[in-house]
Amino acid sequence: MDCIDKAMAGCSIVCEIIVPNAGEKLLQSYVLFSECASGDLVALMQAYKNAPTRNLKTQILSLYAYRYPMKKLQKLHEPYESITTWQILQLKDPPVFERISSRRSSTEKNARRRK
Repeated sequence: MDCIDKAMAGCSIVCEIIVPNAGEKLLQSYVLFSECASGDLVALMQAYKNAPTRNLKTQILSLYAYRYPMKKLQKLHEPYESITTWQILQLKDPPVFERISSRRSSTEKNARRRK
């Protein structure tokens, strides 16, 4: 038994003492809750939602985007305001985003020239 299994067994016993006959349910709800957003993340996501400009939203998002993989960040962010893959890529790897944007803009310019 590794340390995580021992800790879970101990927590299970404590939960069973707190809520007899429903200790496992309490433990599972805690485990699910701990996988959710922390207090500071909730505050930052709320600030993101209330930010008046896109630039300010980008700055706020940059404070916590590095903490999570892209899909998990998007899932955590859903209750507040959805964020796109592009928004996250812009923060995590600006050169990639700039290269993609420059390709798109040069393609659009070439398309306009052809008309």
